Amino acid sequence: MRQLDKYEGYPDVYTRVNVTVADEFGKPVEAVTYIKIKQLEETQPSEEYLTAIQQGYKDWGMFSA
Repeated sequence: MRQLDKYEGYPDVYTRVNVTVADEFGKPVEAVTYIKIKQLEETQPSEEYLTAIQQGYKDWGMFSA
């Protein structure tokens, strides 16, 4: 978690929040998400971040481009 915190800029750029999400079967799973500090409105992700997310979808067979 320390390595991920460092990568995400926690606690200076992002704050960390515990959340509950549903798995593919609808079962609740505890997870962590990061929320950017002092961001007043929703913005588009950077091209680099979007590419990384799309690659993750492909790697896990969730997305086909």
